[in-house]
Amino acid sequence: MFRFTISYTIVALGFILFSAVGALSADIELIRGGPADRSFIVVSGEILPGDDEKFHDAAGNLETATVILESPGGNVEAGLSIAAETRMRKFSTLVTGNGGCFSICAVVWVSGTGRAMTTDAKIGVHAAYSPQAIDGLGPLMLESGMANADIGAFLNSIGLSRKAIRYFTAAGPGEINPVTPEIAQVLDIDVALITANAVITPAQRPTPRRIAHQAARISAFGNLCAGLFDLDPGSLHKRAIQVLENGHDLFGGEIFVESLPLISDAEKRRLSEIGTMSYCLETEYTLRDEGFTTEVAGPSFDCRKAVSLTEYTICSSRDLWALDRATAHLYFLLRASYDRQNRAILLKSQRAWIVERDNCGRDISCLYTRYLDRIADFGF
Repeated sequence: MFRFTISYTIVALGFILFSAVGALSADIELIRGGPADRSFIVVSGEILPGDDEKFHDAAGNLETATVILESPGGNVEAGLSIAAETRMRKFSTLVTGNGGCFSICAVVWVSGTGRAMTTDAKIGVHAAYSPQAIDGLGPLMLESGMANADIGAFLNSIGLSRKAIRYFTAAGPGEINPVTPEIAQVLDIDVALITANAVITPAQRPTPRRIAHQAARISAFGNLCAGLFDLDPGSLHKRAIQVLENGHDLFGGEIFVESLPLISDAEKRRLSEIGTMSYCLETEYTLRDEGFTTEVAGPSFDCRKAVSLTEYTICSSRDLWALDRATAHLYFLLRASYDRQNRAILLKSQRAWIVERDNCGRDISCLYTRYLDRIADFGF
């Protein structure tokens, strides 16, 4: 996941200043050691056959990079190849006010795992077309059904909504559909917006789909996971309603009529695939990662009474809180269902497990494994 932090704000703003110093000398150029020591791959000018190979060479063995785009578009096949590699490598993409990004360039931009644009960036899309010789009329620009099908298939593969795919391929030759921050938001395209001195993250500018996902997840989290983590399901239900009401205020209610049932079905499929325990742990992490307070406010024990190094480590590691609560809940659930003899056996095994857990000390990955092993011991 692409994370927009204060350091990224410095990177983005720094690159705008850095690139304004002079014109780039190549169509595809790798810049190492840019702002915040980040690598940039700058794609400028028309995208032509063979440019995808140049892009591949520039990317080399980079683990992370930001692709800066300043292109009017060009060859669909080469552009899709660049877009596919950008996605596969989990590169982020950025369009600044130094140049526009149109046609197949916009497809490369939207392929970024994290997408960003400045407030003065120009991005536009249209259907793919090619010159066709017509007797007596000379060459005419006609839409290419095959190229548009390839573009649509790629956009679908990276998770764009149907309305976004239609928008990207709707404008005919000589026309442009602009992609502004507001239009991207309505099209369910997560974009970070870079202003004069800050980055407004996708979480701060949620799309309808993001809002629907959040409402569905919070609702499912309250219904399925509140007991596991000792939470108030009513409070979570109210928060899910509030998220959806905020979405209605932003976009109107009609936009959610189609998306919310589909997203709810997807959550049910995910639950069926991985089971309740894994789903609850995954959803708690996802919601928290998106900036929501899940109400898991600490581990199962009172951190004010922590005495061991391991307990202090658990208290300082939010990623362990839900695991600790789930483990404690399952222990007491099983204990309540056992007779005296089996309760004694369970208590003995729990004490042995606590010794193993405490041997992890500050090692969070070790603690994570210990908790998962204990949950598996309980049959979950």
